[in-house]
Amino acid sequence: MKSRKLKTKTSLCKIAGALLVVGLWIGSPLQSYASSSDYSITFTDGTTGETGTGSFSWNADTQAMTGLTVSFQGWEGSVSDAGLATSYKSWDEEATYGRFFYNVLTDPLGYLYSQGSNDQPLNGSSRSLTSSSGALEGELTWISLGAELDADKLGATTTYCLNTQSWGIATAAPVPVPSTSVLLFTSLAALGLCGRRRRDS
Repeated sequence: MKSRKLKTKTSLCKIAGALLVVGLWIGSPLQSYASSSDYSITFTDGTTGETGTGSFSWNADTQAMTGLTVSFQGWEGSVSDAGLATSYKSWDEEATYGRFFYNVLTDPLGYLYSQGSNDQPLNGSSRSLTSSSGALEGELTWISLGAELDADKLGATTTYCLNTQSWGIATAAPVPVPSTSVLLFTSLAALGLCGRRRRDS
């Protein structure tokens, strides 16, 4: 009977050890890419109420947006990474379309304040990319994103225009990333318990 219990404890310790190894193996690359976040976008047409979706990735270290895609009204398209990295100001190479799109999608009010003066925000700001820029792919021929100050000046709204056919409001939200913390803590606790039981035996 005692031998069977010992075998069971040993098996549990092996499982805990395996979980710890897997957690560390998964956690390492996740930590490496911690500076990069994925976002989902929802487009809501201001006239019909029809919705579309989109997505992009943002790298906090390089301040770069990549992988911007759009799916709306039965068509799909995207903006090339090269297009997103293009500056819309010839005298400021850091003023890229990608940074602008990210700012107005994630914090429109903050962006308007950052561009205002005397502690007053801009009333609105927008940037557009068209097919003539060579940055649009698929069935996307026009994309415009911007921020507009609310009437009470207490908030701001992200606005969009797609293919000059749909105008409305856009919202972006980060995509949750599964955490390995629970797995790691559980494995460590199990290993500690195994070590204590071995000492007790």
